[in-house]
Amino acid sequence: MKLFFVIVLLSFLSELVFAQTPRFDHFDISTGLSQNNINGLVIDDKGNIWAGTLDGLNKYDGYNFEIFKPGADQDGEISGNHIVSMGKGMDGDVWVTTREGDLNQYLASSKKFRRFSQKIFEDVGIFPEDNIWQFNDSLVWFSQGDRTGVINIHSDQCNTFGAPGM
Repeated sequence: MKLFFVIVLLSFLSELVFAQTPRFDHFDISTGLSQNNINGLVIDDKGNIWAGTLDGLNKYDGYNFEIFKPGADQDGEISGNHIVSMGKGMDGDVWVTTREGDLNQYLASSKKFRRFSQKIFEDVGIFPEDNIWQFNDSLVWFSQGDRTGVINIHSDQCNTFGAPGM
């Protein structure tokens, strides 16, 4: 009798669990995305989905897209349209590199961008191309190929590390 009860209970629970069909939404330019080719994707601390495309940075809040592109003012705006890579920051910030060679920090608190010029990275021969990760309130780690770099965002000082023999 106990075995029968367990089997009935398990079949009832499986119906509850598997009866719910997950919902998937498809986004493209017809639904508000700035471009269909996505080079990077980040989910920030507030649950917003950020998509870096060949034609702008897109922030999706669950209802609408907000698209970030450089403008005539340039101050507080992203440095370019073509997003190369992305990484999650702290406190809702998002890190973005553009084809123009700049590292951009989206500051969630002010809703503006702070730029780190490509000159900082040229001096040490590395560019934040992949795996951008903010370690704490001062250091952002990144990689390019088999090399790793770190930038102190308060002093704009960058260092690089490579495998032995490089």
